[in-house]
Amino acid sequence: MDDFSLGPGLARSSGARALSPAFTNGASRVVAPNLAMLSARFDRIIAGFNNRINRLLAKPSKLVPEPAIRKYSDDTPRSLWPVFVVSGARTGSTLLRYILDAHENLACPPESKFIAALWDSLDHREILDALYSLGLSTEEVCRRMRPLIEGILGDYAARKNKPRWVDKTPGYDRILPFLDKVFEEKVLYIFLIRHPLDCISSLEDFIYPTTHSANPDIRAVRMDGGGRYGWAKYWTAIYERSYVFARMHPDRSHIVRYEDLVTSTQPTLVKMLDFLGESYSPGMERKAFRNLRWNGYQDSKIFNTWRVHRRSVGKWKTWPRPEVEALWELTQPVALKFGYESPLGEPPGQQRVPPAADAISGSPPPAQPASAKCENSE
Repeated sequence: MDDFSLGPGLARSSGARALSPAFTNGASRVVAPNLAMLSARFDRIIAGFNNRINRLLAKPSKLVPEPAIRKYSDDTPRSLWPVFVVSGARTGSTLLRYILDAHENLACPPESKFIAALWDSLDHREILDALYSLGLSTEEVCRRMRPLIEGILGDYAARKNKPRWVDKTPGYDRILPFLDKVFEEKVLYIFLIRHPLDCISSLEDFIYPTTHSANPDIRAVRMDGGGRYGWAKYWTAIYERSYVFARMHPDRSHIVRYEDLVTSTQPTLVKMLDFLGESYSPGMERKAFRNLRWNGYQDSKIFNTWRVHRRSVGKWKTWPRPEVEALWELTQPVALKFGYESPLGEPPGQQRVPPAADAISGSPPPAQPASAKCENSE
């Protein structure tokens, strides 16, 4: 087969290709500079990457922030104090949690659970004896638990780029004195309460009490036979403890009624945030529903909600009147203290027993006539 040309510098002979000297010399003049340029560019990319890594290592990471443990002193402002939401189950605490978390300064995570376990650890005599042998009193042990709590919840707030945390976990009514010891009384409490009959209705619908529950109050419901009677005793026990503590510490306690939260949302939030030393963030009650997250312990019913509503108020009104009378008689002594009126239509003078919830939250109770003061003293 004759040779035939494939172009300048290329020839094909007997089925094989070969590069002419002219082509190889020309290609080397083109390729060699390109390789040098690519190598230099690659070196610049590597150098820039290394510089970026060094800058990231030289400054605190935003992904893993430093522990947000604060050292409190006597002059620490209330606006830096930790906050706990105290409530029973089925009171709207998950709704309040998301609203608080929508504030630019407040991080309110899912239920933390671990703080109650710290309190439970002090119920073991052997642990206390061992700590005593190490020279630690119960008060000192409580103080040493504080950095652990602040580290865990403070880190959560730091990851959210917020300066302050709020912990919402049902059951804190049982450990209020413990929390006061841990934080040396530099701590604020929001008590969230719901009408007893509505709360009983929701508890009955969504919670099945067992003797294996981690919450001793729910175990007690089972021991009491369950049903609306058991839940009425549950509600009464929780809010009797809460009311007494709030009355003893009115300057650090603020009461929020669920009914006020859903029917008069903004004024209720303004008062609550003022108590915390914060300002109301316009639209935070609407923003709350844009940040719903599935992770963590919480009431999953919140995911069926897209706004604050009052549809869950007054569901007990469909109950038979004898049942309403019996359950109200059991819960009335505590319910009246929080300003709830009788569902049976008694005259106000016969159902109201002061002091009401408006006397709590650091403000003195309203002035009363002399006759009323005499009645209250009894």
